[in-house]
Amino acid sequence: MGRPATQSGFVCYHCGSRETSKAGFGKHRKQRFYCRTCRRWFLENPEVGTGKSKRHKRADLPPKRYLLAELKAVAQELGRAPTTHDWPAFREQERVHPLYIYYVVFGSFLEAVRQAKLKPKYKQEFDEADRKRLLDELRRLQKKLGRALYDEDVDEARRRNDVSSPYHFVRAFGSVPAAIAAAGAAKRIYPREEMIKILRKLDATLDRPIQQTDIQKLYDSGKGPSVKAFLKEFGALSKARHAAKTQTVYRKAKERTTYWQKYTKEELIEQLKALGKKLGRKPTDRDINAESRLGHSASSTTFARMFGSLPEAYKAAGFVNPKPRSYSDHEIESALKKLSKKLGRMPTFHEIRRASIRGECPSPGTIVRRLGKLTDLRPHFDLR
Repeated sequence: MGRPATQSGFVCYHCGSRETSKAGFGKHRKQRFYCRTCRRWFLENPEVGTGKSKRHKRADLPPKRYLLAELKAVAQELGRAPTTHDWPAFREQERVHPLYIYYVVFGSFLEAVRQAKLKPKYKQEFDEADRKRLLDELRRLQKKLGRALYDEDVDEARRRNDVSSPYHFVRAFGSVPAAIAAAGAAKRIYPREEMIKILRKLDATLDRPIQQTDIQKLYDSGKGPSVKAFLKEFGALSKARHAAKTQTVYRKAKERTTYWQKYTKEELIEQLKALGKKLGRKPTDRDINAESRLGHSASSTTFARMFGSLPEAYKAAGFVNPKPRSYSDHEIESALKKLSKKLGRMPTFHEIRRASIRGECPSPGTIVRRLGKLTDLRPHFDLR
């Protein structure tokens, strides 16, 4: 946690708060300050523009007594101390000076009110009409954005002059989040049961499992929680689908496609059986991928993912590995002599392996394990 800011002793030009701290240097190497109440920056003794290229100098500004008399006259007409929100209406009638004049002369509008010996309008003096006006501003902003509001939305809207200063919300409601909650524009918290109902209702409109994009579209339209809310509640989208008992597997595409498509376990088993019947043996992963490229079946990766592994898929389709044959030493020697006689020489490792696949002799590994290295056996079976 960072060190708390030290109060600078300067009054904020925007809201009149004394909760300010130094924040580096700004234009022309002037000291810059940050107000922790209205969350705005200001410079020490700035030259305030008039809307034109000219700048006001202190000598050109009206005297304090004239501005204080102007404030008292407005307060007498309103029956209370004026605020910056009241000022634009009087300014349109050109009955008062611009607000920036008060900022330059007094440091802030609130300081001018204090020097005029008027009681400032703080939180406890915000009447129901003021609060209703502030809440209506937040509701209009929520309607414009089409989603729940956050603190930064109010700050950005203030820069566009769409809402009042955050300082007003703080004074009227205690904090900006409290004002957002009072306006009914805060982020809604969905209980677990309601989230499950939303998933089931969404699942009824789809012919496939629910994806994150579907939840995001629902959230963007304001009809459900965000994807992050589901992940926080259930841990994973797959767990949310299982909790709601919605679809968890894809249905096969209606038309054959050479691109990806989704299958059920029953469809995959039928594909393996059909391929095995076509080949007359248990299909290998290469056989499966060759059929997949033609669009006749899923890929070997799909089988492994759905069943846990390719051997498990074989087992589910009824392909049982035959029990390995046990050879005696005499049978191994006879098979090697027969193969050597056929070739006219001692067979190589790969020739023995291919003969083993045809069922004519044991595998090279079995021969090495039982009789020794093939190079040592060459003098016994080489017929040249």
